[in-house]
Amino acid sequence: MSASRRAAFADILAVLVTYGVPMPRALRCASRIVGDAHLTRLACQRATEIESGAAFGASEEKKDDLPPLFAWTMGSVRSGSQLSDRLRFAARYYHGCVERRLLWIQLWLPIVATILLGVTCTVAYTAIVLGPWYEQMHWFATK
Repeated sequence: MSASRRAAFADILAVLVTYGVPMPRALRCASRIVGDAHLTRLACQRATEIESGAAFGASEEKKDDLPPLFAWTMGSVRSGSQLSDRLRFAARYYHGCVERRLLWIQLWLPIVATILLGVTCTVAYTAIVLGPWYEQMHWFATK
């Protein structure tokens, strides 16, 4: 799941929790709004856990779980205001991850593209200039 989807999920979940939507329903709604099939499956599993009375994240299946920040956020707090604050923190964190990746791309993509274009032009120019010269020298050498 990408950081942008995690940020959207945390934002939507925070809004739903703030307005008093029960956690199982909020998990299902937020995951469906984000549109990630893997996240929807995991959120529905966690919602079912909560509805059955188990603690959040009590299932043994951890290899395919929600991201650790969500597990910590939703497993450590039960009150609505604290939970929405922590979910907003998670959303800010994931928004920051997206922004850092975009800044990295903005910085390095032009540099890499310029280097690749320069190398390509240099190789092409070398082939155009030295190719006929090499052919001519080879012709002189064989005569």
